Amino acid sequence: MDYLDLSYLMKNPLVLILIGCYLLVNQGCKKQLDYTAFIHCNIIDGTGSEIKHDQTLILRSNIIYDFGPELNIPQKCRVINASGKTFIPGLIDMHGHLYALGSSQIVAYPKLYLSGGVTTIFSPGEFEPEKVIELRDKINNHETVGPTIFTAGSYFDTYPSSIFWIEACKDTNEVLNKFAKWKDRIDAVKVYSNTSEEQFKVIKRLAQGSGFLITGHLGSLKLKSAIELGINGFEHGIFAIPEFNFEKDKTYKILAELDLSNEKVQSLIKLIVQHNVYCDPTIVTAESHLLSFSPVVNDIDEFLSTEIINKIPSFTLNKTSTTYLNEAIKKQMAFCKLLYDCGGILVTGTDPVNPKLLPGYAIKREMEIFHESGITPPEVIKIATLNGANSLRIADKVGSIEKGKIADLVLIDGNPVDDFKSIWKVEKVIKNGQIFIPEKLRKSVLHTIIAGKY
Repeated sequence: MDYLDLSYLMKNPLVLILIGCYLLVNQGCKKQLDYTAFIHCNIIDGTGSEIKHDQTLILRSNIIYDFGPELNIPQKCRVINASGKTFIPGLIDMHGHLYALGSSQIVAYPKLYLSGGVTTIFSPGEFEPEKVIELRDKINNHETVGPTIFTAGSYFDTYPSSIFWIEACKDTNEVLNKFAKWKDRIDAVKVYSNTSEEQFKVIKRLAQGSGFLITGHLGSLKLKSAIELGINGFEHGIFAIPEFNFEKDKTYKILAELDLSNEKVQSLIKLIVQHNVYCDPTIVTAESHLLSFSPVVNDIDEFLSTEIINKIPSFTLNKTSTTYLNEAIKKQMAFCKLLYDCGGILVTGTDPVNPKLLPGYAIKREMEIFHESGITPPEVIKIATLNGANSLRIADKVGSIEKGKIADLVLIDGNPVDDFKSIWKVEKVIKNGQIFIPEKLRKSVLHTIIAGKY
């Protein structure tokens, strides 16, 4: 028969029964083979809770099926011994751009993020937003590999923008037209440093009406005003808080000498906490401006296209500026710890527009900085996972190791509570239930970071 002949089946009920049994048996086998169990592992669940030792973690397809110290492992289940290793939730980079060196990096960056354990990124504004939206959709449709992407698309800014390639808006009509162009394809809105209060009010109303979060790299609009008007997050910590009276060429000095105990700082922290506004300090980004800063991986040249090796952008600082920047970074760390102690929301972001901050790896340094600030390993991991998920409003699906959530996980060779530097030793990355080997991902993008025309 060239096709399914129903009349034939009706006349031969035995054939129908045999087909039914075949489908039932094979469906049952498929369900059983969907299980994977990791035995004897440690688990840091991303909620801030203490580490759990000698656990069994069971995945069923792309879902966390169960975990605990003593579990019955399903029959025909793949079993992996993870003794001496630790599971944490997939990392979330809340400043996960997909451009650098004046070019989109949609070949190299997605796989590098994933190889480092970053399973979700939020890109707060893009150089070529159309390409990122296309990439996001391809990843979602399993046409290519990379982290789950949330993007703000094109930056919003008031004309003239300090970044020449940003399509800034001259008036509120242009804001309305720009939002109408992007609203069906973006996940959030990002305002840039020249945004006026008038335009921010329009942007916030539009974003709120579409259910988008709104974040900003502030400048013209003060943080206090932005919070009172309804912003959800702010980028770069004290380096982009206009209240601290920036002056050209004196910013580092002013921040280095900032008194965190003064009333202006204290009242602003209270306001941030009261309104549940997240802070994405990108401390590692400031570190990358130091003369002493080295790329976060030793083999950075392996990922650069041959024409740009030894041409990674650097920032030339004189000795005085370097001293002030060092002190300003320390002040940023102290500000973040103070905000954390007061109940504020910190997230991890890396802003890798300079490849020295290699995607997937700069986030480890950001986490180390939080730990050096006095935050415990389980809480740092919460900052890098669940806090980001909550800020993106996806914590019902990812961000912590809980039964029923999507299996976005990182398996670390070691125990970050005993040795925090073990967070660099990523052995396996699980994204939506699929297991990736970091070394294979890295090898697939050798010499693919490119330079653009700017």
